[in-house]
Amino acid sequence: MGESDQIQIDGTTVDLVDPAQCTPLPTASDVLHRPDQVACAATVLTPSGAVFTAIESLLPGRLSDTGLIDALQACDRLRALVDAKQTELLAELARRDPDGAAFLRDEAALALHLAPATSQDRLDCAAELTSRLWDTFDLLRAGHLSAVHARILATATIELPDPVVAKVQAQVLKRAPGQTPGEFRAAVRRAIARHDAKTQSEKHRQAAAQRHVRKQQVEDGMGWLTLFAPADGIETVWTAVTAWGSRTSRGRVRWSV
Repeated sequence: MGESDQIQIDGTTVDLVDPAQCTPLPTASDVLHRPDQVACAATVLTPSGAVFTAIESLLPGRLSDTGLIDALQACDRLRALVDAKQTELLAELARRDPDGAAFLRDEAALALHLAPATSQDRLDCAAELTSRLWDTFDLLRAGHLSAVHARILATATIELPDPVVAKVQAQVLKRAPGQTPGEFRAAVRRAIARHDAKTQSEKHRQAAAQRHVRKQQVEDGMGWLTLFAPADGIETVWTAVTAWGSRTSRGRVRWSV
């Protein structure tokens, strides 16, 4: 138990008890007579087959409003456990068929109804999560992190060197369980920019060299104007266009970011 598992009360250090270790597994009687308590327990218990059985047996109509929310949260934690197991299986499949010669990769794509590119992404992420991103995988398996969060990190760091990946993972996992996927993605970008500034600067330079403007005619005499450019330049153009639109549209233009 580390320092983060302790608190000070009147100058005395007190160890915090993990709720998962002191919360009993729900029984069939609990499911029938105390459904709200079962749902609440499932939000702190380590995801398992026994917890799944209890949640699956709950009758939604017998839950209070609070119990309903707890049950929803418990389902997310259980889903994370299943996603973690699938990640392990995909990693093993990638190990057995590294170059696709055994056609296991193709069979996996067919079995999961995934496009080949999507299936390959899943395999790549699985390999990362069961190796360099083991701490992330551990949170996924324990139900504290979603598969979406895990894939965001795996995809973003897959081309980075091991030392950078370790630093990025250590930084972003601190707040990850309480973040939405969008918030987590932004946190990952900031961490990569901090720990891999040289590579990110070179990537930005290469991307900026591809800047362009495109126009496309569509129906009803309308058209699209697409601008791909550095973000600071986009902000400048957006400010100018917004100002122009405010003077000329009289509220008829819908602005979106």
